[in-house]
Amino acid sequence: MNSTTQFSIDLPVRISDVNYGKHLGHAALASLLHQARLKYFQQHNLDELDLDGFKAVVKELNIQYKGQAFFDDILHIAISIDEITCATCKFKYEVTKNSDNNQVTSVSETLVFIDAKSHYPVRTPQPIKQLLNS
Repeated sequence: MNSTTQFSIDLPVRISDVNYGKHLGHAALASLLHQARLKYFQQHNLDELDLDGFKAVVKELNIQYKGQAFFDDILHIAISIDEITCATCKFKYEVTKNSDNNQVTSVSETLVFIDAKSHYPVRTPQPIKQLLNS
């Protein structure tokens, strides 16, 4: 990771996360990453639907698979903030299996912030900028 890890969490691969190939499915991974980000925000008393009146929306999600995960694996998800611009925030996720520390994925996610009423992009809210200093 280019940045220092700001938050990490361990989450299990549930049977509903497994696809027809009997491994962690793409959509389920996106959901687990979302859950990890929400827990990170909760740790800082933030709500992605109300960041100084604005909402966080995923603009881009790039997943590079390095290995597989299966039912009952415990995934260690490490989150860092890679970059904050005037209107976006880029998160990096490193996902490994607790059992053998093998890497499952490396992920880059860009959030954009929008006004809840107009649905237009706004500047990155101050609470997000403060995450770098926490």
